[in-house]
Amino acid sequence: MKNLLLAVLLLPSFLYAQSVSATYENGDIPTSLGFFSDTCNGPVTALTVSLPAGGPYQVTGIDISYNMTAQGGGLKSHQRSQIRCQNTGVTESTVFEGTGNTGGVQSYSRTNVSIANGSYPGSNNLIFEMRAWRTSQGSDCTTMFNRVDNFTWIITVHYSSISPDGSVGIGTTFPNSSALLDLNSVQKGFLLPTMTMELRNAISNPAQGLLVYCSNCAPASIYQYRGNAWKRISSLNLEDADGDTKILVEKTPDEDMIRFEMGGTEYYAMNGPKLQIKNSGRSVFIGENAGMADDLGYNDNVFIGYQAGQNTTFGTENVAIGSDALSINNLGFFNTAVGRNANVSTYNLINTTALGANTTVNSSNKIRLGNSNVTVIEGQVDWSFPSDARFKYNVQDEKIPGLSFIQKLRPVTYHFDTRKYDEHILQNFPDSIKQEMLALNTSASSQKLHTGFLAQEVEQACKDLNYSFSGLHIPENETDNYSLAYGSFVPLLVKAMQEQQALIEAQQQLISEQQQIRMELQAAVELLKKQ
Repeated sequence: MKNLLLAVLLLPSFLYAQSVSATYENGDIPTSLGFFSDTCNGPVTALTVSLPAGGPYQVTGIDISYNMTAQGGGLKSHQRSQIRCQNTGVTESTVFEGTGNTGGVQSYSRTNVSIANGSYPGSNNLIFEMRAWRTSQGSDCTTMFNRVDNFTWIITVHYSSISPDGSVGIGTTFPNSSALLDLNSVQKGFLLPTMTMELRNAISNPAQGLLVYCSNCAPASIYQYRGNAWKRISSLNLEDADGDTKILVEKTPDEDMIRFEMGGTEYYAMNGPKLQIKNSGRSVFIGENAGMADDLGYNDNVFIGYQAGQNTTFGTENVAIGSDALSINNLGFFNTAVGRNANVSTYNLINTTALGANTTVNSSNKIRLGNSNVTVIEGQVDWSFPSDARFKYNVQDEKIPGLSFIQKLRPVTYHFDTRKYDEHILQNFPDSIKQEMLALNTSASSQKLHTGFLAQEVEQACKDLNYSFSGLHIPENETDNYSLAYGSFVPLLVKAMQEQQALIEAQQQLISEQQQIRMELQAAVELLKKQ
């Protein structure tokens, strides 16, 4: 009985709750662009709240309020902010965002925030950082577009006076020194101590089986020290030793979703037949090493297949479907590659499309249908080109060469060296992929007899006539190639036929006039004969 009484007297005694506040008064706080910068705010714009003399004290929560103003083209929806306590090293887990695509004042208020919770001696200074940034406008640390308004940032700290910490035993005369309370009972339960993850991890030499309730762990739960790590006690989740990688089957009561967290970040959630991919910069990566170099910024990439898009770092809005598809790309954007090894020839092309296995596109703003072994491209109808007069301007016809251009052309038959072409466009590829693609049988495409022109001769004809021909593509980089759009020759042929028809009509007119003269001369001769 005496031991029990002594143990009860040693238990922490919460005497009364108190609070203390502080207001930031050192001017408007600027924001940085895109991300938090510790040279713009944070530690350089800290707010200090001093606990009174005496103590020790148990901080049980803080209240936060402040205003942010958007102006000069900045919007309230651009605002991002969160508070950090330097004493505990804990930052609010949520980044708070402004709402509304307008300027003006946005008020923020939060209560019972636990980032500073813990025990502190009297006269201790609690130091808080305002971490504020904006997602748009400007390029540096400034108050011009979004700011935290002076005299509005207020921190209120709630605390209680407590007795000195000590190990307490109830039902035992030898409590474990690592436990705040060591209970021994067969009739009653108990409420566990609540603390932050940082305070839990600071316990010296924790005993095996030691239990605490972790208030800011993800998720908050009862944790037990087993082996050499704190492990969450749960029948609903599968997790690793430190609890930051897990499968959650009920994050909230009766949620009926499966969530996957790795390193404390949720990346996947299954909601019925829907698989949600999160915290990937709005990108989707499916397949071994797919998108493995992506910086997870807001890149909006979709890479599906083994090593699809594996070297893309900052490139955006790319789509790659197929093993090794778009694997050469690094900084390019707006590219689409569908098929095994469908790719670009160099790392920074823009707005390209490669459709088909082993298809390589080698210049920006270009579409390539099929690889170099394709011998037929077929469709049910002819290819159409937008030719609406409503959208054409600077229309001229006098600058189109006709016969002068056609007479310079040399129609030829030829065979196309498919392997030599592949070696040219694949020169920047890794040897492993290059060897695989060059091993393909190119006999069918190389043996086919073609009829056409030589692009370099067409280029020379254009130079001779000082004519810019849209049907001629000149290489734009070391892996690009000459190409001709034969359909673009039709207007030149029409022009040539018109010029030829004009010559024919002029000759016919001349013949008619000469025929008339001949008839008149013949009549004159006949008249002379009769005299």
